[in-house]
Amino acid sequence: MTTPSAPSAEPAQPDGTVWGWWPSFEHYSSPGSKPWGISTSLKRVEAAIDRHNGRPNKACTIARLASTGWVLAAKRSRGHTVDMKPRQADKYINARAGGGWGNQGEVPPAHELTRPTVDLDQ
Repeated sequence: MTTPSAPSAEPAQPDGTVWGWWPSFEHYSSPGSKPWGISTSLKRVEAAIDRHNGRPNKACTIARLASTGWVLAAKRSRGHTVDMKPRQADKYINARAGGGWGNQGEVPPAHELTRPTVDLDQ
């Protein structure tokens, strides 16, 4: 899933996959945190991340919605998306479920974890 530079418009995923994004691994890993944006188009999520004015050198996270909740799928920074290896993703998924926090940074402020999610398809 390595995607160079600016994403282009893409139709909705035929399988109905919903993608979400968070501005950092700490945001995603905080139990109960909401994605900052959702879409049925991965390209739309990537474009939203590219427009985000977050902290430099912080990768944003991309997850897909499953019956068990948000499953970490990739990270994006500097216009490139990289798939998460399952062993690496599992650590963040575990933290999101209330497990160990590991060597991540501080928990983001509550208002950043519960802010309304933007539907990028509208």
